[in-house]
Amino acid sequence: MNAQTLRRPTRFRLGRRRGYGMAEVAVALLLLMVAMNLMVRILGVVGTERRASDRRLWAVETASNVLERASSEPFDAVTAKAVRAIADEADVAKVLPGAAWDVAVEADKEATVVAKKIALRLRWKERSGEWTSPVRLSTWVYRGKGRS
Repeated sequence: MNAQTLRRPTRFRLGRRRGYGMAEVAVALLLLMVAMNLMVRILGVVGTERRASDRRLWAVETASNVLERASSEPFDAVTAKAVRAIADEADVAKVLPGAAWDVAVEADKEATVVAKKIALRLRWKERSGEWTSPVRLSTWVYRGKGRS
């Protein structure tokens, strides 16, 4: 070997590359597409969970309002039919698809004073058509001295 063969430039010097190869660009695009696909899926799941959370919060507030209105009625006027009428006024079908109220009013026989237990259950259907876990609230109303 002489000195000229040792100084001959090689074809592939790492420091002298001028651009990216097609394989590198393809790998970069593939990674970018995978990242975008994951991001879209994650945003979809987050949006679905947020809507479900908003619906549940709205259902709890609405059921609480119905119970408050029902417990403010005179003691003898608190019946399942009257509470159902108050619940139907809330018009939950606009926000909760397939919403259904279950109302129960029963006398509390174990109490030392005359009392009624009002129990509400509100449920609705998810986008898949299955029932969600219901919102359940209950309260007791008592016959007072000044109440009729």
